Amino acid sequence: MEMMTAPIEALPSTEPGIYQFKANLMMPGGYRLSIGAKVQGETGSLENKLEFKATP
Repeated sequence: MEMMTAPIEALPSTEPGIYQFKANLMMPGGYRLSIGAKVQGETGSLENKLEFKATP
């Protein structure tokens, strides 16, 4: 099965350290959000993946 992809848009946040995103998911099913961050003062980057299911 072909992987479903969708662009995401960063939204403003009212709380420091809280990041909000919006995506237009065209179909119900499984998605994976890949997240990466660079922490100030640290070498390297943090990376993780969040899997979720979109329902109608």
